[in-house]
Amino acid sequence: MRRAFVVCLSATSVMMTATDYEYQPANHLAFRCADLVAVPEVFPLDRLLAQGARPGRTWRYPGLKEHISLAGFTPDPGYLGRAGIDASRPVIVVRPPADMALYHRFGNPLFPLLLERLANAPVTVILLARTGAQAADLEAAGFGALLWRGEALDGRQLVAGADAVVSAGGSMNREAAVLGTPAYSIYAGKLAAVDRALVAGGSLHLLHDVQDLARIPLRKKAATPPPRISDALVVQFVDRLLELARR
Repeated sequence: MRRAFVVCLSATSVMMTATDYEYQPANHLAFRCADLVAVPEVFPLDRLLAQGARPGRTWRYPGLKEHISLAGFTPDPGYLGRAGIDASRPVIVVRPPADMALYHRFGNPLFPLLLERLANAPVTVILLARTGAQAADLEAAGFGALLWRGEALDGRQLVAGADAVVSAGGSMNREAAVLGTPAYSIYAGKLAAVDRALVAGGSLHLLHDVQDLARIPLRKKAATPPPRISDALVVQFVDRLLELARR
């Protein structure tokens, strides 16, 4: 999911907008309206300027937005079992394309081939439809057995406990990369600079064709100590908000 968020401080008529995807068309409006635009430091400067961001009102912060959302998070090794997920086999979390989003106006023919491979593999698949309509389409296509139908899941615990995450979006893959879970992108659109940086660092892998699908490890991931994510970026973020409020 290509998430963007806006923080409005109505008492002082101040607005802060944040995104991590340089090809989101809505950036053109949000960047021009915002008093402060917050993006990861790898967000291309030329795209910022072309989309209306003003250099004096832009904060290119170090790290990813997932270093904010996951700060202080502690993985619970027993979460999957309590959620009713069969973790005796490798757990593969799958996120479909955001085909209802403004930035997603194209097909992804590789995605059903991924589901076909996983449906016939000795793994536990957690297929997380984005909407009810998408769930119905996946069911009609023959993938109903893969759909998660239980209670709402804690996304962070799910990603931390999974043995691999395969997403046709962005945020869940980035959460996996930060948490040390093998992450595979099957996104068919223009690759974000954030994702290119993760690929270069080896924490995100791209799936381009059928042959690439065989690269997804259908096995338990290596047991490693959970990462500790500092709250330093959260502190910086709050400081920026307070600075806006004081203007």
